Amino acid sequence: MCEFMDDIESIFSLQLMQGCMVDSWEIWDDVQPLMLRPYGYHPVWIGYDPAKGGENGDSAGCVVVAPPRVPGGKFRILERHQWRGMNFRAQSDAIKRLTEQYNVEYIGIDSTSVGHGVYQNVKEFFPSVREFVYNPAVKNALVLKAWDIIGAL
Repeated sequence: MCEFMDDIESIFSLQLMQGCMVDSWEIWDDVQPLMLRPYGYHPVWIGYDPAKGGENGDSAGCVVVAPPRVPGGKFRILERHQWRGMNFRAQSDAIKRLTEQYNVEYIGIDSTSVGHGVYQNVKEFFPSVREFVYNPAVKNALVLKAWDIIGAL
């Protein structure tokens, strides 16, 4: 069961996260969210954490990330989704639709549990998908990378 904690005790405080926020509609003139190709033909990455929860259960999380165009540049989250009540085929179909909107050069998927089915389906249309089997070492590496990105602001 989740337990809420004071964000001061968190590695990523609310204040730190708010420092990452921008009004993308005003600042990012190279992103057009309402277009068929919102980021043109610039490369993006997709990260996906599947879930098999029902309508009231855990949600699956998906992000479309624009990597920095220059060394030391900023990562930008172009889209984020939370999907509930979708089987693994529907989840992989949603990822496929994103690959039709963006120039996707990388997809990383948590293949633990229901994620393995999503990973196998995505591999059919995106053979270079990267599989992550989560364990404490992988989670630690992800937190450290996030700290590296966010802490460098």
